[in-house]
Amino acid sequence: MTALRRTSDGFLLDVKVVANSRSPSVEISPDGRLRARVSAPARDGKANAALLLLLARTFRVRNSNLEIVRGASSTRKQVLLKTASLPPFLASVERTSR
Repeated sequence: MTALRRTSDGFLLDVKVVANSRSPSVEISPDGRLRARVSAPARDGKANAALLLLLARTFRVRNSNLEIVRGASSTRKQVLLKTASLPPFLASVERTSR
């Protein structure tokens, strides 16, 4: 499984989410996967909402361009990034995924 796949709708991202973190951040792990740390608790969808906001800010896209398509109640999620071009932050992930 790769961290980034191109689809007809945009890009599908595999993300590991760590809730209740001290400071929000998005990292690329050595194996090329994304790890997102959010300060919100994993309760009532708060961590999911915080994840989408964090990814939108990191990738400089609208929040409406992101959708959790799998793993809404899991720490491992698949997020659809609805865009035709790859954000600069993800360029290194794409090179690692090939």
